[in-house]
Amino acid sequence: MTAPATDPEQAAGVSHPAGSDNAPRGIACVAAASILITSNDAIIKWLSDDIPIGEIIAVRGAFMLVPVAFLVWWLGGRQALRVHDHRAQAIRVVLFVAATFLFLNGLDRLPLADATAIIFAEPLLVTLLAIPFLGERVGWRRFSAIAVGFLGVLLMVRPTGDAFRPAVLLPLGAAICIAAASIITRRMSRTETTASMLVYGSVALMAAGFLTEFAGNWRMIGHADLGLLAICAIMFGFANFLLIEGLRLTEASVVTPYKYVSLVWALVLGLVLWRQVPDAWTASGALLVVACGLYIWRREARPET
Repeated sequence: MTAPATDPEQAAGVSHPAGSDNAPRGIACVAAASILITSNDAIIKWLSDDIPIGEIIAVRGAFMLVPVAFLVWWLGGRQALRVHDHRAQAIRVVLFVAATFLFLNGLDRLPLADATAIIFAEPLLVTLLAIPFLGERVGWRRFSAIAVGFLGVLLMVRPTGDAFRPAVLLPLGAAICIAAASIITRRMSRTETTASMLVYGSVALMAAGFLTEFAGNWRMIGHADLGLLAICAIMFGFANFLLIEGLRLTEASVVTPYKYVSLVWALVLGLVLWRQVPDAWTASGALLVVACGLYIWRREARPET
């Protein structure tokens, strides 16, 4: 699972080159990052049948130290790790760790496409939470899109009746945590760097994974599974690199919609690896959430009317 949504353009202090020649490269970076992240989720889902989620998080985190170190070097080295707002960093770390554990545990219990679709409620939640916490103005069009998007979430979750699956609350809880972390990150971007948020979140997540060893359910991991976790770490680290690079090359409003490539890829992987096909309710809800998310991003790219 990817880190909570941030505003990397501000956090990394990036500026976009003049003109739109870099837009195709930026789109390619974000689309590739989305595919890598979903592939990482699929491998974790595959391994979670035999390995506890906490152990997976801990071992993957250890392998991630190398790509994370490379990203820190690329983003400015030790100077980029300075912390100015310790309280905000701590809150964001807690939300990031909670979101990861919730999502991966949900992924263990749900089809890949279902969990991926539910997590995309996060942009709707961010827009809603930005009203009271950031003082952002949301006009009736975007507010209507949020309402329709949540109807899509209800279609996927189905809170009443025999079709209700308690496991759907796990990725939904993850979406809430990610949205809250995104709001905090928007405020932190004035003083904190992308490198500091990436490193401290990654280290805290790895430490939380290792703490689950005290539950006593860890097992020896075979060489093949260790290799898959190493691949996960490389993909996850490289995906974060591509996301940042994509936002360096062109505006967020241009590349952000291409993150939905991950939902299409999740459908493909779920079908190929587990022969899972979302039912009509989940598919309809996912389409509503995606459509409303894209509409909101389009509205945010221009003044609200």
